[in-house]
Amino acid sequence: MYKQTRVIQLAKEAAQTGFYALAQHIVAAAEERIVRAGSEARSSFDRSALSVASDFLKRDGASFAKRLLNFYTDYLSRAMQTMYKDMRAQQMQDLSADHLTLIDDETMNRQIEVDRLVQKLRDADPENLGRLNIMVSQLHGEHEVRERENPFRPYLLARSLHDVLNEMLKDQAAKSVVFEHLAQAMVAALPSYYRAIRDVFEMSGVHAQLIARPSMMSAAQRNMLARQAMQSWQQVDTQPPVMPGGIPPSYPIAAASPEPQGFPDLVWQMFKLPHGGVHRRPAPSSDFQNSRFGEAVFENSRFSDPDFQNSLFGGEAQQHGDKPAGSRAKTGLLKPASDDLIDKLTAFQKHVASGEPIEGQLPLEDNQLFSVRQALESQVEGSEEQVTMEVIALLFEFILRDRLVPGRMREQIGRLQVPFLKAAMMMPEMLHRHDHPARQLINRMGSFAAGINPDSPEAHVVETEINRITDRILNGFDRDTTIFNDSLSEFEEFIAKRVQASAPQGEALADAANEAEMLCTMSENIARSLSEVVDTLNIDHRIRDFIMNTWSRVLAYAAYVELYESDEEVNLPQLDVVPDLVWSAQARHTQQDRSALMRFLPGFVTKLKKYLQETPMSPAELQQALDTLVEVHTDVLKSSPDSRGEAPLSLEQLYERFAAVKIDVASWDAAEPAPISRGIVEAALLKHKTAATLLIQEEALPVFASDVEALGQMQPGVAVECDLRDYKGPARLFAVTRKRALYVLLSSEGQTAFIFSSNALIKAFRETTLKRVENMPMFERAVESLMIEAESA
Repeated sequence: MYKQTRVIQLAKEAAQTGFYALAQHIVAAAEERIVRAGSEARSSFDRSALSVASDFLKRDGASFAKRLLNFYTDYLSRAMQTMYKDMRAQQMQDLSADHLTLIDDETMNRQIEVDRLVQKLRDADPENLGRLNIMVSQLHGEHEVRERENPFRPYLLARSLHDVLNEMLKDQAAKSVVFEHLAQAMVAALPSYYRAIRDVFEMSGVHAQLIARPSMMSAAQRNMLARQAMQSWQQVDTQPPVMPGGIPPSYPIAAASPEPQGFPDLVWQMFKLPHGGVHRRPAPSSDFQNSRFGEAVFENSRFSDPDFQNSLFGGEAQQHGDKPAGSRAKTGLLKPASDDLIDKLTAFQKHVASGEPIEGQLPLEDNQLFSVRQALESQVEGSEEQVTMEVIALLFEFILRDRLVPGRMREQIGRLQVPFLKAAMMMPEMLHRHDHPARQLINRMGSFAAGINPDSPEAHVVETEINRITDRILNGFDRDTTIFNDSLSEFEEFIAKRVQASAPQGEALADAANEAEMLCTMSENIARSLSEVVDTLNIDHRIRDFIMNTWSRVLAYAAYVELYESDEEVNLPQLDVVPDLVWSAQARHTQQDRSALMRFLPGFVTKLKKYLQETPMSPAELQQALDTLVEVHTDVLKSSPDSRGEAPLSLEQLYERFAAVKIDVASWDAAEPAPISRGIVEAALLKHKTAATLLIQEEALPVFASDVEALGQMQPGVAVECDLRDYKGPARLFAVTRKRALYVLLSSEGQTAFIFSSNALIKAFRETTLKRVENMPMFERAVESLMIEAESA
């Protein structure tokens, strides 16, 4: 059940992300096809229909793609709920004439058009579609393969396309043209779309040939686990996996909680439950309790008790510090380990610190926790402590075999196994706290080591630092778990220094990116404050755009320079330009007004140009701003005086209205990051005398749970593989801005720099032009592998 839910959820997210890219592609392709067809059309009727169709795609193409995604997402969600479920209210033999209704012509025509497209889509990619049909039926334990039960079937694609087009375009001739060309583009792009969904299934161990993914454990290992003789597990010769967990890098696990049962469910809740969340699960089935894995877990335990499961894995985590081991304060029914047990673990920790294995015949670099568990079996107070020790031992078995991390660094990270177990026994709630420093430390060590050539000089430096930190924890961790937090901070400082040493120009890039992010946020907030007054005035739209876009940027930069030295509100002189600007652009009704404007403009233009030139912007942007003002004032002076019009507001009245606009630094710090402006980033790079290739996605994208998770894993030092137009090869994330709106990446040689906006980074992950070396952090990979192996056992 767990695998079915997890894989289907992954495939759903892949379908959604892939469909939005597909929608954008077919809109662009259809527009190109229609333009080409228009140049070849002979009849006036065809040219007219093609012209309307072309205008529709140019004007509404972006909104069409978004609405198409919304429709498809709704259809997909409904299809997910009805897979291999008989939703019919009655059987065919119960039907009578009373249950039948007539179908109108419009519905019939729609069905005919949709069916035609469905057949074309089937013919476009029969192989991938056929395999998806089999995979979905396999996950539901069905022998009969039925395409109508496949939530990714072509019918939903065709129906979404038809319904959205029917809603947005009323011209029947143009609608037929657009539908035909969009359909042709969808048929051409379908194979790559279905291939991506199929990859999700296959990389999660589901194959259309009905061949199960081989277990990472041998049969002997599973039998030993069932007999609870896991202390000799690591001595069995196994074939290590290339990628533990088998989760495709492009589609991380979604935030939605699955509904599995049994041991995988318990592990999921133990390590993945949100902070403070509570979930009650039904008791595991008897089939699970009689399984090999079930015997190992359930023997002499209370796992079958739902209240116990809830308290063990869903209890509210402590939010204010860590309680000492001896406090015995409850988190539900689960209590921290006794002082005696912690003292025993401390003794084992000292063995490891001195270089002595816990089990005499066991190499120190191997998993020591099974020996620890066996030695302490008679001293643990409850079955929950036994299970916690067992699960952490299994996790470190995966960590010690993780081939993404070079061997010697992996062994150093593995030395933290006893301190980690002791911390978990002291604070059981730490296992479902993603932000716990002990968990983060393992992840950060693994992430930074994953992208390093083990034969390079850099590998030796990183290995030495990991060794230093593990030594410090082994020798210094008694009862105070803040040592993990201190060690994490030290390792983050180490990463920053190593990344900086590899690319000296990176600091200037990071400063420019942070400044650009702040300026975008400040400019957006200032524009919002100005709009409260500007929108009440009847002014030229060009002046409004100038104030909201250009002058808000001028004010933002002035505030960035001046106000960060003060926590108080300060009235900037640049703000006084706004009422002057509005007054100068108002229509003049008398000759006296025109004369006053002529006298006012020279000094005003000089002051305005000065402020514009002080603001970092490209020469082209500066010239465009000045040209706009010249155009507006020329139109005002050329217009004939008209005393019948409404009298303009006086300069004093305008100053009074704009006096309500305040610039508050504190509100900018608390604000969410604003959309990134390419011009502001370019200006910041120019100011800091550095350069980078900009990948800025200014158009908003729909963001899914997997996108949020992928961005959250992008921390300085994370290694990626680039397949970009200007660069193909390895790179590292150098810096992330404060509000995570911009990401600075540098090539492995440090010669090529990129700055991604968050939306552009999401798009690159979806299109696989950028791939993380790690599909998920080291500790999360171990948890995922453990759950998969629990199902395979």
